[in-house]
Amino acid sequence: MRRRAAFLVPPEQRRMPLEENDLDERIQAFLDEERAREAQENERFARVEAALADFIADAEPLKPPTDRALWIAWPIWFLLGLAGGHRFYLRRPITGAIQAAIFIACIGAVAWGYYPAFAGLGLSWLWYLIDGLRMRRLFLTAGRQ
Repeated sequence: MRRRAAFLVPPEQRRMPLEENDLDERIQAFLDEERAREAQENERFARVEAALADFIADAEPLKPPTDRALWIAWPIWFLLGLAGGHRFYLRRPITGAIQAAIFIACIGAVAWGYYPAFAGLGLSWLWYLIDGLRMRRLFLTAGRQ
């Protein structure tokens, strides 16, 4: 690395020779600043942790709905899941209608010979399988918007 001539370096960037005591003082000042900054960060993290602990303590666990049963939702999912029947049962009519519309439209399009609609059927199957994996969560949040 080439050194620049001293007259090309601005005065505020020029290094001045430091005395041994001056260097110790600067090191100590730097360490003090870092310790103060670290203390502030630790205090901020402690406040966030306390707020999170309060939030978790106040949160109630999800209770299952009293007028729906998971043992009924599973067969509905198995038999009518591609058309969103289980979503209607679990009080999610909008997404149930969207799922039904996609499935029925793709079946109709394939029946009329529009074969790219098989992609929509793939989407329906994917949604069906994901809902099967998420069935318990869908059940616990039934009707909560």
